[in-house]
Amino acid sequence: MAWQAGGVVRISCDPGLTATGLALWGADNKLRLSTHFCGLKAEGMPAHQRVCELSARVKYWLEKLPTKTEEICVEMPRYFQGSVANASQDIVSLCLMTGALCQVFSERAGVLQVKAVQIADWKGTLPKAISYERTRTKFQALRLGTFPKNEHEADAVGIGMHHFLGVNI
Repeated sequence: MAWQAGGVVRISCDPGLTATGLALWGADNKLRLSTHFCGLKAEGMPAHQRVCELSARVKYWLEKLPTKTEEICVEMPRYFQGSVANASQDIVSLCLMTGALCQVFSERAGVLQVKAVQIADWKGTLPKAISYERTRTKFQALRLGTFPKNEHEADAVGIGMHHFLGVNI
């Protein structure tokens, strides 16, 4: 595969309270891999403990990549009316997790830059079901690989399509 040893990859990340999605992009702009990790609410741990565990899992995953990572883009948390993260503690927890992930990403050997992607820039205020379908349709039209079934991975793919490929969802 194009992302194996010697290749340059880019990663897009969708941090979330229930799961965090990651998408790995090859130098040819094709999706090579998508995955997700359980989020802050998934195992009933206090937020700070869950952030540490999730960060460690992502760091371990990054260390297993056999290649240099050119760029990582991460969706930044934002308060939205009707959002799952509206409770004040939830938005604080999501910000804490996003910051911890950005720290892990910036410490990765070979990462040239970590960039923030605003929600409004890549999908606006679209509900998750609509953004999933639009992302899937555009992804398939561009023949970028196999589209993930997990919604968190799909959001990471949408973020990457917007940031790396200039595709508006």
